[in-house]
Amino acid sequence: GVLAHEMLSGAPPFDSDDLAAILRMQIIMPPPPLPDSVPAPLVAWVEHLLEKSRHERPESAAVARARLLEARLTGAKLTHCDASAASFEGADLCIATFARCTLDEASLRRATLEEIIEPIARRTLAPCRQALRDAGVRPQELDGVVLVGGSTRVPLVRRLVEATFRRPPLHDIDPDKVVAYGAAIQADILSGSAREGVTLLDVVPLSLGLETMGGIVEKIIPRNATIPIGARQVFTNYSEKQTGMVVHVVQGERELAADCRSLARFELRGLPRLPPSMARIEITFQLDADALLTVTARELMTGIKQTVEVKPTHGLSEAEVDALVMDSLDHAQEDFDARNLAEARVELGRVVLAVRTALQEVGDLPGLLPPDERTAIEAALGEADAAMGPQGPREHRAINAAREALERVSEPFARRRMERALRSGMSGKSLAEIEAALADEAELQARRGSHDPEMTTPG
Repeated sequence: GVLAHEMLSGAPPFDSDDLAAILRMQIIMPPPPLPDSVPAPLVAWVEHLLEKSRHERPESAAVARARLLEARLTGAKLTHCDASAASFEGADLCIATFARCTLDEASLRRATLEEIIEPIARRTLAPCRQALRDAGVRPQELDGVVLVGGSTRVPLVRRLVEATFRRPPLHDIDPDKVVAYGAAIQADILSGSAREGVTLLDVVPLSLGLETMGGIVEKIIPRNATIPIGARQVFTNYSEKQTGMVVHVVQGERELAADCRSLARFELRGLPRLPPSMARIEITFQLDADALLTVTARELMTGIKQTVEVKPTHGLSEAEVDALVMDSLDHAQEDFDARNLAEARVELGRVVLAVRTALQEVGDLPGLLPPDERTAIEAALGEADAAMGPQGPREHRAINAAREALERVSEPFARRRMERALRSGMSGKSLAEIEAALADEAELQARRGSHDPEMTTPG
């Protein structure tokens, strides 16, 4: 396999034209906007030099234009020169004149430039590592690394790529033309005249999934899965009163549905009233070769189903897809914490609902639930309610601690309740019927312990 490392989305390398643009902001009022290719640290470096003489201005606009022209003439040196101690005399002279400082003070040397741009260059490596993880490929399994974009000519970028992927990048492909080469190969394939051994695989640009209880995203089709593809997963109900569920289809890499792109929303109604975690709703995602997504929700007991079709890539540009992926990387830790918190709250809510339902069913039977034990359980329920409230803890470990405390104090009551139900169910039954009842109870407990994701109820 070949990995493509793209720098600054393939934009031209920043050079002395960019320095000139920065200087233009300092000497022309009102200043024109800076081009997107100018890194903020480079702006800060020039502004620091100019700060010492901000009260002084060039003698005339003609002098300013001459100095800026001189800076432009050295553009090629800034990114293409391989000399480690190279300085860029034209730009240096321009800056020194405006800043009223010496040439040595204004000299932008290779080491200074690399110090400025290294944080930016390192950020481009994270998506490359993610691409390898998505493809299930280790760096040593790569056949080569292709550089894309003029800024990849910077020696620092090449060194970082070599250190990251354990091989020097390919030098025989022009980084300014490599995208055009790839487009030509794709056009050849689409025309039907491609050479043998060349295969073009279309992939899912962003993960596709569903919103579950707590606003959590359950990914069904992962990003970079090859098209066409189908996937299915079973979901369950959250409460006994739930006779319908909302199927909210989302797209993106974030962990919460609120941070993802909403694609479709529909309701599946007419579900049988079953105990929590007992319903079985199968959700099927089918993405065809034309990238048309068909989502089907089917209740496995009654067979009722609902289907929707959506085009996930509609209205999304390549730049927007890249921005969504980078957004997920920037918020990875924050999303991880938010998902853990949401999952902890959902699980605590499930236990609270089960305990309250059991308390209502038994009433005031002292043999099944002594008064002191009821008091302890109700106190734990109060602590759980506080933990799930708006003023509750914002850390999942505290939520889990409240759930474990409630489970611990209610465990004797749950055990006595189960034993009573078994005695009642086995009275007057044959051995075969008892074995069948025990098997059903074991299946019930297994289902409740499987924790299929719970879907949201209709609003």
